[in-house]
Amino acid sequence: MDCISRSRNILQINKSTASMYRVIPVENQDISPDKSHELLKTWELKSGQKTNLCIEKLCTNSHIEGVIVLSLDKQMEGTYIAPLCHKHRDAGREILLDRSFRLIKIED
Repeated sequence: MDCISRSRNILQINKSTASMYRVIPVENQDISPDKSHELLKTWELKSGQKTNLCIEKLCTNSHIEGVIVLSLDKQMEGTYIAPLCHKHRDAGREILLDRSFRLIKIED
């Protein structure tokens, strides 16, 4: 019985990780506040969504802006716009984003 419950826990962990976007914020985003606001408005318009919080999986920061991120998911290669707080914009490492929010692809 113990092995079965451990297997279920592992499956739940893998499922929860699979429900996240894996991204890295593009480094050195020297974007003006106006451009950042414009990116956020573009994200809202194209995604049809709104949020007052950063979409990093555990974050509750409410000061957000439009940020350019690089997807690490093989099925979603490319750069995208995501609403993130300053802390996660400048993370410089992989972060996980809530998949209940859409990422908007930046056209090449």
